[in-house]
Amino acid sequence: MKAVVVSDLHVEINDGGKIRESIWPEADVLISAGDLCPAVYLGDKRTDIDSRSCKKALEYMKENVFPKYRYVIDVDGNHSHYKFNYEDTKNAMMSYFSDVPNYIHLENQDFMLDDVLFIG
Repeated sequence: MKAVVVSDLHVEINDGGKIRESIWPEADVLISAGDLCPAVYLGDKRTDIDSRSCKKALEYMKENVFPKYRYVIDVDGNHSHYKFNYEDTKNAMMSYFSDVPNYIHLENQDFMLDDVLFIG
């Protein structure tokens, strides 16, 4: 199994410009090992610049990056909970990515794929 591991992408910065400029290698799994985006920015009622930047970058990833992989495994980082209720982070992430069938959010959970155990 091949995996691409990224962390601290902070897509809320610069509309995720570096995301669009990056080369996404072929692999079975994309692992986001923390700090993809603060979950507080994902709410429907948020319209501030940070929220718009985060959503713009994540929509790009949903359409152009995530489909390249069998699974996208996301684990929270310390900034995932920034200005937000810790318990609500997972719900916000799961709700935002509910239209991505290969998205797996691990928070005190595990996921087995081809005899490889992922723990988050």
